[in-house]
Amino acid sequence: MPEVTLRLLPQSQFYFWKPSYNDQISQVIHDKTVDGTVKRLSKHDITAMALNEIAADRKRGFFWYFKSRAEWLKSPMEALCPKSRVSPRPRADYPSLCYADYRWTDAAVTAFFETSHRSRYLACNGLINLGARDDAVYPIQYICDARMPLYATSPATLVVFANSKSFYIGDSPTIEQLVGLWSQKTRPKDPDLPLRLDRTPYLWKETSQGQTHTLSRLAVPGIEQLYHRIVQYCHSTPGRNDGISPVTVQKLRATFPRPPSSEPGIPLGVPLPETGEDAEERRRGAPHDFANPPSRRGTRLTRAVVDSDQEMLEE
Repeated sequence: MPEVTLRLLPQSQFYFWKPSYNDQISQVIHDKTVDGTVKRLSKHDITAMALNEIAADRKRGFFWYFKSRAEWLKSPMEALCPKSRVSPRPRADYPSLCYADYRWTDAAVTAFFETSHRSRYLACNGLINLGARDDAVYPIQYICDARMPLYATSPATLVVFANSKSFYIGDSPTIEQLVGLWSQKTRPKDPDLPLRLDRTPYLWKETSQGQTHTLSRLAVPGIEQLYHRIVQYCHSTPGRNDGISPVTVQKLRATFPRPPSSEPGIPLGVPLPETGEDAEERRRGAPHDFANPPSRRGTRLTRAVVDSDQEMLEE
């Protein structure tokens, strides 16, 4: 079966918002980057795209996704990216998603639905297209695998679980009360281990229909219900304090991993250092005579043609 890529999706108002939960979480979408690499979209990327379709339809809210923790652990070879330029692993307060209580105008809704799905995907990339520094946003931890770490954060954040049967949503203090801090004998190499919450194996095991567990009361059956619960938690009604508090975009950006002491780059115009292979190639000479290059048919251009071209350039 051929891969479904964002570039090939036909333009439509809705694609990622699915009516059933199983259809919602089983989507597999790829994106072809500028260098030709094909990458699979993370589960929380797809969830952000679906939530934004609902948000535009309801004219309230906007969601951004962030690079996953697993992706931050990958880096190019040292020849391309020295160790001093490799970002450290994300800390406890680094989110998967964030939400802004944005109110859509009719023109904004029309513009959103007239754009391609890949344009929408780039627009909700939180690393490159977040709002102004003083805008209020609500960080969200998104857990869709038993191996993904979960943290108690300050200030409180939203936590969304997505297993094979349902979404679960709650604020981090509530999840901490229900789950507790890390109690396993294994001690991961995690600088934020004192803030790490315990495992939730009951979420990832196949259970019979109707069986309850610690987080059962936080379940929501589909993406539309998840959207409404997030809006309910992240309201911005003056004088009320029954949700969670936002942070500024400036504070959220401070959670992005950055190299601790990146070495200075090479200024523009400075030749790169010559390697042994470069010196050997220079010694052997260039493979073609560029002063008198071959034509398309393999014959050499005449001096008259070369001189004529030079005169045209000079004019």
